[in-house]
Amino acid sequence: FWLSIATATSHSGYQELIVGNFRTTISAFHHQLHHRYFNCNYGNPDMPLDQWFGSFNDGTSRATKSLLRNQE
Repeated sequence: FWLSIATATSHSGYQELIVGNFRTTISAFHHQLHHRYFNCNYGNPDMPLDQWFGSFNDGTSRATKSLLRNQE
C-alpha cells in the first residue's frame, strides 16, 4: 500500500500524514533535497538504500558540504 502512494506523498509538501488515528511521517523534506541536489535521496526514509549506498543527505550543513564535495 505505502509504495503505491509514495510518489504522491513525497511530492505533497507535507511532513506528516494523518488519517483517523493513523499517523506517519512522509518526509517531503527528504525528497525535496533530492530535487535540489539531484544526486541524493533517491529513495524514501523507510528504505535505507540511500544510507547503504552513500547517497543519503539528512539536510545538515555537514552532509550537504560532503555531497557538494563529491559532486565535483
